[in-house]
Amino acid sequence: MARARRPRTVKLQPTFEWEPYESPGGGTLRVGHTSCCGLYELASLGGQFFVLRPSEENGYEETGRGVYRKAVAAYVILVNQHRRDHLRRGETPEYDSLVDLCQEAHRR
Repeated sequence: MARARRPRTVKLQPTFEWEPYESPGGGTLRVGHTSCCGLYELASLGGQFFVLRPSEENGYEETGRGVYRKAVAAYVILVNQHRRDHLRRGETPEYDSLVDLCQEAHRR
C-alpha cells in the first residue's frame, strides 16, 4: 500500500509595513543591535521596541513596534533576508550575535 503524500508547504517571507519614524521628543532612543551594513537597527524608546532602517528622505522608517519579542522576531527575519541577499551575491554576511543566538535556540 502506497503512503499518501503530504502536501508541500511553502514558507512565504512575511512582508513588513514600514512607517516614518518620528521621535516623540522625549526619552532616550536606545539601539540594542545593528545589522551588517547598518541596514536594520533593533531599537527601543519608552518601553516600546521596534526595528529602524534608513529612509530615502534622510530619516528613518520603523516596523515591528510593540513588545520586545515582536520586535526581535521582526529584526531576526529581516536580518536573515538581508543575509540571503549577501549570499546570493557571493558575499559573506557578518556575524550578528542576536540573530545567531535566536537561531541556535530555535534548533533546540
